[in-house]
Amino acid sequence: MGKIEIWEDCLVPDRWFELRYEGENPWGVVKKIENSLENYFQISAAGHGNYMLKWDNSGDPINFLSRWWVKKKFSKWSTFMLSIIVDGSIKKSDRSGRFNMRFKASLKTEYKGFWIFAKPFWIIYSYLFYNRLRRNFLERCQELALGFRDLVKKEYDMKVISQYKFAPIARKGGLG
Repeated sequence: MGKIEIWEDCLVPDRWFELRYEGENPWGVVKKIENSLENYFQISAAGHGNYMLKWDNSGDPINFLSRWWVKKKFSKWSTFMLSIIVDGSIKKSDRSGRFNMRFKASLKTEYKGFWIFAKPFWIIYSYLFYNRLRRNFLERCQELALGFRDLVKKEYDMKVISQYKFAPIARKGGLG
């Protein structure tokens, strides 16, 4: 059994966008944004999830980190993927605070089949038909991600604070 997997960034040339919120009840705003994913992307509850939630309430301010994913099938082989990272803090005294929201959009194209037939079939099929369709999917992916960014930015009065050329990666010791 063979597998061909192609990952493409939708937000070219900038892979990540970062928004900042400062104001009242930042965790409440984060939950509202998370609850709006199903409506905006027209997906079911199985199409998104929170795979990391960390709280540090030992000091003042209270810090939090949350990571979400969104998946939306465009076709049998192509899937829209959105990664969202939210980190912020809340003051204990007045419940005000801030958070940064970073997100990245990708298009995953995956074909599985018998390897003898998979590669030649995929090359012919993609050359004749699927490359045009995949380009349309990339445009749709970009429109969805940027539309969501603009909606969140407008609704919660957030600011675009940076655009990354490369994904922010936390490394454990060592060089570079």
